[in-house]
Amino acid sequence: MPSSKLLKERIESIQDTMKITNAMYLISSSKLRKARKNYQNVSPYFNRMRDTISRVVPHLPEEPVHPFFHERNTANPKRAYIVLTADKGMAGAYNQNIIKFLKENADENDRFYVIGQVGYRALYHKDPRLVEEFRYSATAPTLQRARDITVDAIDDLIVVLETDDGQRGFGEAPPTAVITGDTIPSVAGGITQFIAPKLIGREVEKFDELHDIIDKAMVHNTTAKAAVEMAVYDLVGKRWNVPLYKLLGGAKCELETDITISVNDVDTMVRDAVTAAERGFRILKVKVGNDASLDALRLTSIKKATPAGTVIRVDANQGWTPKQAVRIISMLEDANLDAELVEQPVKAGDLEGMRYVTQRVYTPILADESVFTPADAIRILESGAADLVNIKLMKTGGLYNAMSIASIARALDAECMMGCMLEGNVAVTAAAHAAMARGSVTRIDLDGPALCTENPVHGGAQFNGSRITLPDAPGLGITDIDGLVPFSL
Repeated sequence: MPSSKLLKERIESIQDTMKITNAMYLISSSKLRKARKNYQNVSPYFNRMRDTISRVVPHLPEEPVHPFFHERNTANPKRAYIVLTADKGMAGAYNQNIIKFLKENADENDRFYVIGQVGYRALYHKDPRLVEEFRYSATAPTLQRARDITVDAIDDLIVVLETDDGQRGFGEAPPTAVITGDTIPSVAGGITQFIAPKLIGREVEKFDELHDIIDKAMVHNTTAKAAVEMAVYDLVGKRWNVPLYKLLGGAKCELETDITISVNDVDTMVRDAVTAAERGFRILKVKVGNDASLDALRLTSIKKATPAGTVIRVDANQGWTPKQAVRIISMLEDANLDAELVEQPVKAGDLEGMRYVTQRVYTPILADESVFTPADAIRILESGAADLVNIKLMKTGGLYNAMSIASIARALDAECMMGCMLEGNVAVTAAAHAAMARGSVTRIDLDGPALCTENPVHGGAQFNGSRITLPDAPGLGITDIDGLVPFSL
């Protein structure tokens, strides 16, 4: 028989659970009332639209061409179910009842739009009615998951610098607040209020001087600095009528990029990896880190499913503790995963923790969010905190510092990756020029534009599967950009 102390603890636990449940009930009730109010507010609009259409339809030709006016097939109707399930536990009975309801009531012609990992896993591979486009959920949101959902629309700012003789230089400033702290208003304000006024009347060819002006115009706001600086470099190349990579000392004009496999359930990640391999991508950058218990399984499953010779890069996105990182990476090494590298296994500020990992595994460790400045690169490489560094223009504040980091790495007998975040074709073109100009840049992660559905940029880098080529045109090789709208604060 349980002791009185144990019974007391159980009673207290139940009481605490009841408090949490009551709080959740109050929150859900409040949201339900708000949703009901919104519905009531729009209901008159829909009623009026229905009445208007009812009056219009009798006056249409006998064969209306618009599908909205076709008579519904009531003999064999098709229905769509929006299925709301949980991402994790705490709702077992609810999840089971939802799935049971679908199986008992849905017809073979119906379709399921599932929100929540529990429902998705229950139906995936088991029910052909699942619409897979809606596989994203709300648990553990990451930058990469947002990127995968919205790669057809990037919040972006384009900087255009114009000389007295009419030459235009282009730069790009896509804000990434979770990494750099920059937003569209802060970037636009930094450029218009602090950087641009200091550049008017300056000589384009003096880009060392212009770099200092841009860099010292304000602290932080690396995104704004990067955009203006790449526009300056574009103008310099156009002034001398030479591609930027040649101006910087490069010779090759083609690169091979990896492609990102977003963190998700195991089956989805395997499918995405196989699809990428079929598209001709030899190098996969696999995102993990949101669930350490699944990460090893995700990676080994992808390794088994992809062709021999596929290169796997692991990006933990700061998701592990140092001890977790050592344990997981060691497991991968024992499983012969042969990962090319592991990117940012621990928190960006935990350099001692990253050094702990680097010293205890054989797989090379790549520092990403830990490296913004040349000083960061020196500190990390000299201390042995990482084997390689990841260069991103939006972190470094532009091409000048990016190439400085590449030169530092070469001096310290280390290598670099040239990467990107949410950049479009302008910024990725600039990064590709820089990568081609420095021999220490041996790895490329510039897949951003390849994931987008449209490209408004005329000229610049061209993507053919995993291959990035640069035109033999002056500067960045960009001549124009469609759809530019003046920005006002």
